[in-house]
Amino acid sequence: MESPFDLEKAHRWFAIETNNVTRDLLEKAELTCEDNRNLVHTTHTSALHSAKVGDETKVAHTACMVENAHARATKAAGETEKVTDSGGQSVFDGWFSNP
Repeated sequence: MESPFDLEKAHRWFAIETNNVTRDLLEKAELTCEDNRNLVHTTHTSALHSAKVGDETKVAHTACMVENAHARATKAAGETEKVTDSGGQSVFDGWFSNP
């Protein structure tokens, strides 16, 4: 099935947009639980799309951002007794464990 849109253009757009969101979140002094969740998800999204259309430098950049996002989220989890979402579930349950 042929894509109804330009796939390369879409990858590039998502790579840029999610990179910008990730950078904004990494620059915040304080992150909420929702910010932490968004940080990890947008960083992985940026890495996925960058891998499709980016050069080696862009791919390496997003790999560093993934590391920084996980370090920041893990640090936040360690500084808080239990970081939970609005439903009371830990936002880190299952994130860093092997299936």
